[in-house]
Amino acid sequence: GDPLDMGTHIGPLVSAAHRDKVVGFVRRAVSDGAEVVSCDSHTEYLRLQRMESESKGHLAGGFFVQPTIIMGASDNMEIAKEEVFGPVMTILEFESTDEVISRANATPYGLAAGVFTKDLRRAHRASAALDAGTVWVNNYNLTPVEVPWGGFKASGIGFENGPETMMQWTRPKTVYIEMGDVDSPYA
Repeated sequence: GDPLDMGTHIGPLVSAAHRDKVVGFVRRAVSDGAEVVSCDSHTEYLRLQRMESESKGHLAGGFFVQPTIIMGASDNMEIAKEEVFGPVMTILEFESTDEVISRANATPYGLAAGVFTKDLRRAHRASAALDAGTVWVNNYNLTPVEVPWGGFKASGIGFENGPETMMQWTRPKTVYIEMGDVDSPYA
């Protein structure tokens, strides 16, 4: 929807190239055997990707991608290994917490992770074990300006927000100046 409307949850992507990249991830996932489950069919999904040509008024020409859920993917598929940076969620099945943490940490990326559980102890264990810069528990994609945001491994360089941001733009240096006698046992 309209990114200037406070009721909009997902707006357009930033460019046609970005939209095409995200849609390409989904098409390749389907080609590799995964299934789009957020729309009635793959054909419906592809029709929804043409929303920019169907939009009217000031939204015409926007680079919209329908929020998409992918099922039936495996860890070795591109859709599960790469950072899509679009409204696409891939759901992968797992048997145990240890297994899913090991699989999540096996990627070269570590921007963020989400844990959904009613067990607070499990949430703390999983959060500590996940090699990600941000871990959300029972929510996702909250990024208040006063809290550091950044990734580990190949996901980003440094952190944004909070006092950590200042460290990205500064280089601490300590200088001691004595204007009188040197007060040092080593001098």
